[in-house]
Amino acid sequence: MINPRKVFKNSFFISSGLLIDGLILFLIFALIARYLDVDKFGRFVLLVSLANIFQLFASGGIVNITIREISRNKENLQRIISASITLSLFFLGFFYLLLYLYIDLILPEANLKATVCVLAGAAVIMVHAAIHAAVLRARENMGRVALTALIHKLSLLAAVSTAIYLNAAMIGIAFAYLFAAVLNWCILSIWVRTCYVRIQWCFDLGYWLFLIKQAIPLGLGIMLRRMTTHADTLVLTVLATAMAVGLFNSAYRVTQMLEVAFLALSGVLFPVFSRLAKQSMKNFNQLYRHSLRIFIIISTPLAIWLILLSNEIIVIAYGDAYQDSVHVLMILSVSLFFIMPGSLFLYVFSALNKQHLFLTLTAFALLINVGLDFWLIPPYGNLGAAFATLIAELLFFTTGAIVLHNRGVSAVYYVIYTRCLIACILPGILLRWSVKSGDYWIMGLTSVLFIVMYFLFVYLFKLIPKNEWLFFRQLINPQIDSKSCSS
Repeated sequence: MINPRKVFKNSFFISSGLLIDGLILFLIFALIARYLDVDKFGRFVLLVSLANIFQLFASGGIVNITIREISRNKENLQRIISASITLSLFFLGFFYLLLYLYIDLILPEANLKATVCVLAGAAVIMVHAAIHAAVLRARENMGRVALTALIHKLSLLAAVSTAIYLNAAMIGIAFAYLFAAVLNWCILSIWVRTCYVRIQWCFDLGYWLFLIKQAIPLGLGIMLRRMTTHADTLVLTVLATAMAVGLFNSAYRVTQMLEVAFLALSGVLFPVFSRLAKQSMKNFNQLYRHSLRIFIIISTPLAIWLILLSNEIIVIAYGDAYQDSVHVLMILSVSLFFIMPGSLFLYVFSALNKQHLFLTLTAFALLINVGLDFWLIPPYGNLGAAFATLIAELLFFTTGAIVLHNRGVSAVYYVIYTRCLIACILPGILLRWSVKSGDYWIMGLTSVLFIVMYFLFVYLFKLIPKNEWLFFRQLINPQIDSKSCSS
């Protein structure tokens, strides 16, 4: 059974928490970008990308498989989480040792080596914390997940601000990340221990083999999926300058805030998808269609808003020195039309035990992205990297939708997109007029009016069918009985 109130409550906690977290994280990167010049910011982003890639290697798919298994077998919670934690500690130690031994081949400069090692240490701790958070996510206790994430971002903001105030350079900022990661892990481990189960050492070879078998394709898929976002940075580093890397990432951090938010919102539905995949494919398809429709309805105005206000966002956040990244932000904003709804694919394929298909899709998208990077970056620089991302995301979403359709999981994509874009026309014209006025107060008021008018048109165009309105009405009044809501 789907509990609409629980889904709504969890979505509210995650969405509101992520909105605040995203703004704080964006503020952190804006502070770092203003503290470092464009060239040094580009180098710092490269180090963060290397640490993130290490985190993806280290975590694999263990976190998501752990969530899925706890959702399906709550009575075996202690065995599952203890075995997962024990296995992850071995993996984390092994990968960190590899990084430490071979870092000289990647970064010969001593100060950069120290910075990336500290950032990688923070990544290790964040992976360990994420496995603890898997218990809260699987038990659908998203309120505490959101609160912990908020504390983590606030502590990171305070630590980064302190490092900047002390003029501690990049190494000081790296230690700020490490401090926030340790605090995040401490809070999550305390909550898991006091509210659910006491984690013990568990050497369960049989479960380890099962976990590795399930996690490898999913982990590789997640790694390759995230690598598409880092590929542009790495190729720009090789083919262009550190300044080009800084300009590209100043725009990318804006869209990343929304991308991560939608990925986390998809994660709210993962335990429900996992249960329905075993219980009822009809209800699974219904939940997928509901979720996809809502994601497209929400993502469309956000993408249009970013496209129209890209110049103002860059100037306010980073200053005039980063104005060359305005067109990059415009192109990346278009890719959000496909990135946000496509964030469902990770959890839909995982719930269906089709991790190998997700791996194939992500490998295909990464190859397209990297190939286009090498073709487009030499003549077009930052814009070439942005266009490569846009084309790769379009192909990833289209191919994923086709694969799901062939397995009986589908939705009417073109109708939803067309009506959402039509609903944005009149509000978009009004917002464009406010941009030409150059008055930030008018832009702010018009942005609010833009959203109100858009959702009015969504209602008039009947973008949300009656059965879905009944689903949302049941969130408010659980006495409403509906076959479409009883799944």
